[in-house]
Amino acid sequence: MISKRPLLTTKITMEDFLNYYWLKEELRAFCTKYKLPTSGSKEELQKQIEHFLKTGTKLPKKISTQKSKVKDSDNNITLKTLVKNFRNDAKTRKFFAQQIGKNFHFNEYLREFAKKNLENNTELTYGNLVKGWIESEELKKQKNYKSKIGSQFEYMTFIRDFFAFEKNKSKKEAIAAWNSIKLLPGKRTYENYLKNIKSQEIDNYKKNNLTPDPTAVRVALWRALHVLKDLPPHIFKDEIALKVIDPEIDWQSRADMHLDNTKGFRASIVARSRFIEDIVLEKIKFGIKQYLIFGAGIDTFVHRHPELENKVSIFEIDKKETQEWKISRFKALGYNKAKNLNYISVDLSGKISWYEKLINSKFDLKSPSITAIAGVSLYLSKKANLQLLAQFAKFPKGSIVILSFILPIELLEEKEKNNFKQVILRAKQAGTPFLSFFSPHELLIYAKNAGFKKVTHVGKKEIINLYFKDRKDDFLPSSGEEYIIACT
Repeated sequence: MISKRPLLTTKITMEDFLNYYWLKEELRAFCTKYKLPTSGSKEELQKQIEHFLKTGTKLPKKISTQKSKVKDSDNNITLKTLVKNFRNDAKTRKFFAQQIGKNFHFNEYLREFAKKNLENNTELTYGNLVKGWIESEELKKQKNYKSKIGSQFEYMTFIRDFFAFEKNKSKKEAIAAWNSIKLLPGKRTYENYLKNIKSQEIDNYKKNNLTPDPTAVRVALWRALHVLKDLPPHIFKDEIALKVIDPEIDWQSRADMHLDNTKGFRASIVARSRFIEDIVLEKIKFGIKQYLIFGAGIDTFVHRHPELENKVSIFEIDKKETQEWKISRFKALGYNKAKNLNYISVDLSGKISWYEKLINSKFDLKSPSITAIAGVSLYLSKKANLQLLAQFAKFPKGSIVILSFILPIELLEEKEKNNFKQVILRAKQAGTPFLSFFSPHELLIYAKNAGFKKVTHVGKKEIINLYFKDRKDDFLPSSGEEYIIACT
């Protein structure tokens, strides 16, 4: 439960004043009301109010100990000039630019020096400052360097740390995170955000059972990993799904994200996404106005192609839990539901009729459509797969179904059989066993018997020729997944 921030009045406790975040405008308004000095930095205003709340009096003015009103820049500055009355003025900046070059800027080192040493009579020369500036800039080149930001600039510090750990987030999301943490008592740090706000979001998801299908998450993370880690040219680019999932900071260290061990599967996934999308975009161009994504998972087609909003209606069919989770995540990210997007929540195993829900939606049964059934057939029984094909075969003339399927182990390349056996075992242990395997010939016969007029098989060789033949690395798909394209 987030506590309500108290009003800034004389009745506020010192603990609350120090614990909560205040805008400079709020501090100045308080000072104006109680006839306190209103000039100075936010930090100075806070100290003024803190003293007033403790004593009921104004903070005494500092008596300057500065010995000379003559600025160093009033005379000619050289490398041997002693620093006595430093000012960040035009003449001083010109001196540094002459010594350092056009890259000079008034950096954190000089800011800190100006703040702390204006009144110090030290045996420090401008040559020492030039050397210190150069050394401070060199530190920035170190891998773990973190720029210093004044303690009064909490917003800047929070935003910097937010992006350091959440590189795939937008500025809008960073500001939303800041707005949530500044209402809480205590430090406005990214660490505190993780402890309070983020943990609360996770708890809310769990309470509402809004959790995505783990297989859908893994597939989407592989798409993201491909863009982040594999060499270009990238087969498929989807940078939205990673924001939707919002994984833990160390998600790339997951066993199922191992760059080498999952390379073949990752290549298959991005090739699948690209292959299907290429066909879909081509068919939309030539007049198809309905696109069904059966087992949509964390699909982002509609958000990556806003230009198609008035050209095609999209129907995402998936389990209720995954759909509700995805809707809540897109909403949290600030995405408005696209006018052409329709969510249909079903039981893909067939216990609840997906077809019945489809015909009760905005789907037009009299118009042709294109349907993608990717990564689904292996989780359905053979009987359910045949029923699915039979239902789609009744769709209007000109409709197309792209179905991915998994080959039996005996048809895999020898070097991949043992790995695939392990994948099947882990899927079973996770409670999502692989139920159906098809040979291309077997599935072609099933599809034709179901009533499709034309059925084409697309195998690994065709996929490699389409997307991998000119690659200079060893990024190639495994031999487990293939496709049929069935037309009514």
